[in-house]
Amino acid sequence: MPETYGLFPTPVVSYEIGRDFTKEEYDTVLSYSSNINVGRMGNRTTIGENVLDNPNLSDVRKFIQESLDWYVKDIQQPRTKFEVYVTQSFVNYIGNGQGHHPHIHPNSYLSGVLYVQASSENDSIIFLNDSGSSSKFLNFASDQHNSFNSQSWAFPVWTGRLLIFPSHMPHQVTPVSNQYERISLAFNTFIRGEIGTREEYSHLVLD
Repeated sequence: MPETYGLFPTPVVSYEIGRDFTKEEYDTVLSYSSNINVGRMGNRTTIGENVLDNPNLSDVRKFIQESLDWYVKDIQQPRTKFEVYVTQSFVNYIGNGQGHHPHIHPNSYLSGVLYVQASSENDSIIFLNDSGSSSKFLNFASDQHNSFNSQSWAFPVWTGRLLIFPSHMPHQVTPVSNQYERISLAFNTFIRGEIGTREEYSHLVLD
């Protein structure tokens, strides 16, 4: 039998907060002013970019930081010591008929989305293939899609689910048909500490 190997996969890691959001946390997420997103698909994004600095969300921030630390330790497995810290955090509100245009998160190492109000029956996030594989210029019709032949992949999302992924990975939300507002808390990160090696002339210390 032939063997198939998935080389250089892009990790998307799912975590569960494991509890309901408190009323104080939920009200805090709803309390920020918002603007229509520049993607022109109707969704709104908070004007402030440091939502997780709010003391009412300290437990949520702790959960996110612990998840980031797990990602570095178990996925990246670095030789040198560094930490990943949140640089920006903001809330997205998506109503009926609205979506979010395809985009990446520049100037960030890892990005994540924690769903404050969502349902697995209706809601998903779609990741787009940007690997430069042969399917980028040869378009094959497939009877059954898998992680090798797909140009996009939809992850169902629900309240309490956190997804962390490399910030360069394109993603989007197609227009939803919900009678409720889908709410997600998104964030970007960067690195503080030592990366690379002196032997390969890639050593770098980031403060």
